[in-house]
Amino acid sequence: GNALRGNIFMERAFLHDYFFSSWARVMNLRSSQRPSAVAYQCCEEAALELFRTLDGRGWGVRTKQHIPKRTTVVEYRGILLSEEQGVRNEQLYDSRGDAHCYMFWFRARGLQMCLDATASSHVSRYINHSRKRPNLMPRLKMKMVAGLERPHIIFKAKVDLEPGMELLFDYGDKRREVVAANPWLLE
Repeated sequence: GNALRGNIFMERAFLHDYFFSSWARVMNLRSSQRPSAVAYQCCEEAALELFRTLDGRGWGVRTKQHIPKRTTVVEYRGILLSEEQGVRNEQLYDSRGDAHCYMFWFRARGLQMCLDATASSHVSRYINHSRKRPNLMPRLKMKMVAGLERPHIIFKAKVDLEPGMELLFDYGDKRREVVAANPWLLE
């Protein structure tokens, strides 16, 4: 498969240590006991729409209305996984020959985690990459869910977003071997 390991959103993503917060009790729960995804308060998702890109990148997400700079635009929705489970899921997707998986990798208090949106149809998994002109910035926020602090990845507008603008962010992977295999990461 086209599996990439590291910090590419949609193909794999990673947020740097400066987004860390505490949520240790979540890690001690079996996956069946972990709280389900809860939306982080943000602009109305009705303000966003999926569309087919004209340049062959597949699906993208664009705005349907003005969204001011620094507004929380959307939350990345997926199943919260430990590093071990995330790696197992990647291996499963690779073994099945899946061309894409939607794993958003991040660190929280020194622990590598991911949100796996591969089985999701939520709009957030379709946000495309741009290293040169990103208009969203991912952030890790903590929220209390069922008495536990749970990490949420949200996207904030870096600029005022006008109707019809495609949402983009820098997937962040600059490793030489990954960029060589995926030159579109330079765009």
